[in-house]
Amino acid sequence: MLVTIVRNRISVKRQTTEAKQGNVAASVITFPAPSQASTVLLELNNADTGSVLITGTDKNDGAQTETLTFTSSKIAQSVKVFKTVTQLDFTDLAGNYFYARFRGRDGSSVKVQSTVYTCINAQISPSRQSWPNDRSGTVQSGNMKILVPLYCMDEANVIQSGDLLTDLDSSQVFMATGNILFEGIGINRYQVIYAERRERT
Repeated sequence: MLVTIVRNRISVKRQTTEAKQGNVAASVITFPAPSQASTVLLELNNADTGSVLITGTDKNDGAQTETLTFTSSKIAQSVKVFKTVTQLDFTDLAGNYFYARFRGRDGSSVKVQSTVYTCINAQISPSRQSWPNDRSGTVQSGNMKILVPLYCMDEANVIQSGDLLTDLDSSQVFMATGNILFEGIGINRYQVIYAERRERT
């Protein structure tokens, strides 16, 4: 039974390039933070005319705002670089659906992280698989097998490839790789995750 072999507590974060999306409202709050200070790219589902006030912080944690103007267009991007975005305020863009993403100075996508679990029991053990390790210190430096209880069978709390798992006791970070397997029955069901240990990320 998994409960008898649990030795670790982990948190799980999901990485994605989509910061926020939804129907345009007067204001939108609760944004995940980008992995680095970034520009903000906003896209509407229809070409329209209006504006969006971005409120957040700059790379030095100072308060910062910028207004993006849409003139019969679907896409607008900030000039300023934001470390965090705390709010979007829309004017004259009601009835649209929006997508918000973060971009690097070179236009590349910047990932954000959202929390799936904040503290959950798990067992982390070395894998028997022999996979090559990159020596740069920024990607895998060891391969692990992680067992995590499966409480519900919905997409929101099933761990996915690319999710970051942090051992709360040692602060080691692992990235789930490949397909996630399911074992056990009833309340003793758990996810079998093969993961790379991440260093200096």
